[in-house]
Amino acid sequence: DPSQTGRYWVALSLSEGEAVRRILHERQHTPDPLLGAGPAIALVLASSQKALGATPQYTPAPWLQREAARVSFAMLDSQVHFSDEEISVLLRALQHNPPEARATFF
Repeated sequence: DPSQTGRYWVALSLSEGEAVRRILHERQHTPDPLLGAGPAIALVLASSQKALGATPQYTPAPWLQREAARVSFAMLDSQVHFSDEEISVLLRALQHNPPEARATFF
């Protein structure tokens, strides 16, 4: 199953990503006593899955979930060239969305 309860993927602009990375780095040196450990967060490049920063409690998602996020973001970026494996992962990620809704979006 490519999903985990409580795990979310969010696309950020470059400036938003820079702000999140700064917050992650600042929290490493001065944790916020009001937030405690806080949420498990990682700033990950969608194209390469390279983590640019993360909170200590973050654990990477399973491969299928990471791959589903990567190809979903590629589709949202209007990319159209996918391997057979990527198409399979993308269809699995979108299986709950009717084809008509997908066509309207694209």
